[in-house]
This record gives sequence, C-alpha cells and structure tokens, in this order.
Amino acid sequence: MILPRHVIAALFSLSVIAPSALAFDLEALRSQLSEPTTIQGQFEQRSWLADQETRLYSQGRFIYQRDQRVIWQLLTPVDTTVSFYADMTAPRAWNAEEEEDAADIMALANRFAFAQQLVDLIGGNWPALSHYYHIKLKGEPDEWQVQLTPLAPPLETWLGTLTLEGAELLERITLLAANGDELTVEFENQRTLVDVSLQTFFSEWFKQPGDDTEESETEDEEEGDAEEEK
Repeated sequence: MILPRHVIAALFSLSVIAPSALAFDLEALRSQLSEPTTIQGQFEQRSWLADQETRLYSQGRFIYQRDQRVIWQLLTPVDTTVSFYADMTAPRAWNAEEEEDAADIMALANRFAFAQQLVDLIGGNWPALSHYYHIKLKGEPDEWQVQLTPLAPPLETWLGTLTLEGAELLERITLLAANGDELTVEFENQRTLVDVSLQTFFSEWFKQPGDDTEESETEDEEEGDAEEEK
C-alpha cells in the first residue's frame, strides 16, 4: 500500500519533532522539582565520620519551603529542630546547647556549604549550584540521577561530591567528602500539601531573617502612636 504524500510528511515531522519534545534535561528536571511551593515528609539520615570511625543515624520530619528554607525536625536520637537557608552561617536550633548537638548529628559541623545548598538541592536550582559544581543528569522523569562534582580540586574546597536520586521529587542525597566522610539522606512519605496541624509549630521558622526586627519596629511605632494619642 502506498501512503499519501501528506501522511508520509506528517510521519516524518513526528519522527523529527518527537525526540526533542520528549527530551529530559536539567531544565526539565528543574521545572519538575520547583513546582511544589511546600513539601512535607519524613527523612532517614546515615552518616559515616571517617576520622572517628563512627556511624550515626537519625530520623525525623521536615518541611521544605521553595526558595526559602528547610525545617529539619530530628526525632531520634535527640529531639531538636534546625533551620537551613541560603545565607545561614551555622545550623539554627532552638537554643545554643542544642545547636552544637544538631550540627554533630547532622555531620555538618564543617559542612555549612551543604546546609546552605539544601534548599537549592531539593528545588533543583541548577543555575545557583553550577557556581560550585559540574552537574550531570541521566535517566527519565520517573527515575533520574544527578551527579554534582565540585569545580575546585578536592584539596582546595570543603565541598563533597553529591549524588541526587529521585522521581517526581528528590528521594535521596548522598554526599561523599574528600576526607572519607559520607552522608546519605532519604526522603519518605513526601506530600506537597503541608499538614495544617504542623503550621503553628513551624510558623516561626518560616520567618525570613530580619522579621523579628521588623516586628519590633512595628511594635515601637504602635507604642509611639499610643503615646501621642495620650
């Protein structure tokens, strides 16, 4: 059977367009990961500290707020909450005593760069991460892996090699440091809608740096207005 010319032309067009239309690249993955405004879930974390020959395990729950921060509530082996955001200088915990413990348990005492980048890693912010890493993607939308290799030589950077794995959302982060330390974080039971019951508990952690100052200024203005009325 001889196909009409217009049918042959249509089939040829599809054969040319389909591969590019279905291509899965870093931009497509970024669009996929950056879609949720908030994510709530649980995590399990395993660390190997080479110098101390020690293995650490922790688990808990988290809330991710796109482009802003990740709230990390450790439930075991201790109960503490840490906030990670781009311009942080150290893990933020409920108080100074818990802050040191949280840093040790997270194996982040000397890895604040990783903590600062956690929001970008979960959201697939490759442009920001490309300042520090070579980024390589393989796989498909429902099963992918991203390798991030530091641009600087191992002896000149505190960054480690990162491997991200996931499907619709990021499901696992593996960090391999130059000194032999390892950190694996697995995300489970992720939902893109935050449980309302948790919002009160976490509300203050969603404040941007400087919010307290703004609130204080507002209170001062209100007090000043009240005095003028008197």
